[in-house]
Amino acid sequence: GVGASGGALCFQNPVEHDVMDGDGRKLAGAGQRRTRFGLLHQGSVAVGGIEAEVGGVALAGQLAEFWERVEISPPGEEISDRVSRRYGRGDWTTRR
Repeated sequence: GVGASGGALCFQNPVEHDVMDGDGRKLAGAGQRRTRFGLLHQGSVAVGGIEAEVGGVALAGQLAEFWERVEISPPGEEISDRVSRRYGRGDWTTRR
C-alpha cells in the first residue's frame, strides 16, 4: 500500500539502475546521499502478494526464494568487476 508519505511513488517512476522485471515493472531500487555529516542509504523492494510475519522472517524467506529465480543481466562477474573498478579505489572511498 501507499503510506501518507507517498511511499509507492518511486515504483511509478523507475530510474536507471533500478531492478526491473521482464514487463518493465520496478522490483527494487535504492538511493544514497552523502554529505559531510554522513551517508543516508534508502532502498525499496516491491513485495506484492507476499505477506510479512512479525520480524519479517517469512518475508525474508520468500524474497530469498524469489531472487534465486531472477536472471541477472549483466552477469554477476561483470557487475563485480565494474564495482571493483569504480568503488574499490582508495580515491573513491576517501573522497569528500
